Amino acid sequence: MDHSYDSFLNGMTSVPCINWFPGHMAKSLKELRTKMKKADAVVEIRDARIPFTSANPILDELLKEKNLPRLIFFNKLDLADPITSQKVETYYRKQSVPVVFGRAIAPNKLKTMIPKLVARVPQRIGLASVGAALMVVGMPNVGKSTLINSLRHVNTRRGKVAKTGAKPGVTRHIAPIEVCAKPKAYLLDSPGIMMPSNVNPELGLRLAVAGMIKDSIVGEESSAEALFCLLRNQNDKTWSQKLLFRKGTSPDTFEDCLLGVQNLLNRRNNGGDAIQLEDTRAELSRHFLACYRSGQLGRYTLDPFPPVDFAGITVAETVVAE
Repeated sequence: MDHSYDSFLNGMTSVPCINWFPGHMAKSLKELRTKMKKADAVVEIRDARIPFTSANPILDELLKEKNLPRLIFFNKLDLADPITSQKVETYYRKQSVPVVFGRAIAPNKLKTMIPKLVARVPQRIGLASVGAALMVVGMPNVGKSTLINSLRHVNTRRGKVAKTGAKPGVTRHIAPIEVCAKPKAYLLDSPGIMMPSNVNPELGLRLAVAGMIKDSIVGEESSAEALFCLLRNQNDKTWSQKLLFRKGTSPDTFEDCLLGVQNLLNRRNNGGDAIQLEDTRAELSRHFLACYRSGQLGRYTLDPFPPVDFAGITVAETVVAE
């Protein structure tokens, strides 16, 4: 790890061990490997709030093996810090990696990039008539199915076909879905694939805060405390003002943060029964996470920039053996 990087974990009372790789993911990973052999290009979906953490080493390894043209779509741009997003975009463009920032429910920018991605596909028999197969990959709950449904509707005016859900691990089957008529192209949806080993806490807690690991796996209080530690390191203190702290200040401890959430809820309760911290700690944690995930606390990117190579995560440790 870059020793100049001050880990947010230093501020946590305890760090959970995170390991989430349900049985269907192992099966889906094998299917993904098989399906990728038929893919002409890849659309990788990441979360703009965690642009580097949401890159799965398993997918990176597969892409290196197949050497397929790739486009990275950073979803939830409206929830990420715009200045950091611009830096991330410049970072990848300097590496000649095409990137698009936007929202899965309004993929207008990505729509214009699909033909450019198809143009990079090597010519083969049947490409023009059958269409290019674009494999959509990404971690759980990153917005793959939402993006596919939106692109399908925008390009073909057809309805929803890919199952979506607010919880990670909803999509479990891969099926071709037409999304573009000129040039002809269809997307292959895939289940979100998590790293099949104990996830580095630096990475795992960011994934949990963003909602890409089930809250029940990590624990809402642990995720909320991680969010507090991450936000406390931000220069922009808008989030603390949303919790009724004075301008330019932020809570010193996680307990103080939950008290701020409690005060906010009591104000919204408008004279109803006061909420007590000791009775609703889990509920306050849940509300704090929900406020961040919906953008009510402001726009914050949780990954450091430039990116940090966190210790404990390597491709060799995360790739499932054939």
